[in-house]
Amino acid sequence: GFYQMHGHVLDKIPIPNASIQQSAEIAKLAETCQTSAQEILAAQVAFTRRIPDLAGTNQLKLNTKLQQ
Repeated sequence: GFYQMHGHVLDKIPIPNASIQQSAEIAKLAETCQTSAQEILAAQVAFTRRIPDLAGTNQLKLNTKLQQ
């Protein structure tokens, strides 16, 4: 299950103005999310590049799931 939002529905949702303190907190949370996403991507890339090292000298061909 999932929900799908359409533009004509989102147009009707009121968005309240944020105070300076709330804006700062939202910015801090957004930065934390961005940093975490970059760390996750770096870990995924490092792991993907490590898989051939684990195969040893046999140089096994990776299946599609391992390549992804």
